[in-house]
Amino acid sequence: MKETKISRAILEEYNRRLLERLESDVVIVGAGPAGLAAGYYLAKATVKTTIVERKLSVGGGIWGGAAGYNIVTFEDKDIPPQA
Repeated sequence: MKETKISRAILEEYNRRLLERLESDVVIVGAGPAGLAAGYYLAKATVKTTIVERKLSVGGGIWGGAAGYNIVTFEDKDIPPQA
């Protein structure tokens, strides 16, 4: 497969997803624990939700020692356990 076909597929998929999110019911700024939890529950309730994060990784301050630990807990039986 040529590199141009791979690049085209990546760009087409990226643009498709971006266009789907131009209109959202809710936009959450920050993919820290609170933003991710809010996004989960909103999406579960079929609310069209977009989460934006300025860093390349999710988790917010949880990685920088704000909470001191990189474990997040929820009191919800619908969230599958981590492997």
